[in-house]
Amino acid sequence: MKKYIVLLAIAIVICCILVYVKYQVKVNNSMTNFENSPYTRILNKEISSAELATIINKAMNKNADNKIEKDDKGYYLENDENSIKIDVHFLINDTILTGEQIERSNETEFITAYHSAKFKCTKIEYHKKSKLAKHIYFEELEG
Repeated sequence: MKKYIVLLAIAIVICCILVYVKYQVKVNNSMTNFENSPYTRILNKEISSAELATIINKAMNKNADNKIEKDDKGYYLENDENSIKIDVHFLINDTILTGEQIERSNETEFITAYHSAKFKCTKIEYHKKSKLAKHIYFEELEG
């Protein structure tokens, strides 16, 4: 009889562990989706320069909050977990600027200079380890 009670107790403990692991996976996926939502909601959508500046500001703040290191030029270094890089392709001169460059040039001036421009998020890359957004690409649309 004791044997059955021990086996039942072991089965209950294993079930509890499995339920806990499943719950943790669900919570982690929910947190990842929440963290990625500002970026995934604009994928393949047209946005204004003000919205782009907001996205850049959020990404740079996230990098600062996550204590992402910078190189000697002031660009955030990519890590394998939670760094975010932003590239914006501009039609003028066919140039690509990073989020750091736009932020450094004063976002208010950027919004003023491109007040009528529209941008489109064309691609999002994710960290393999954490599934968080890693690299976000925007293109200026002809207008």
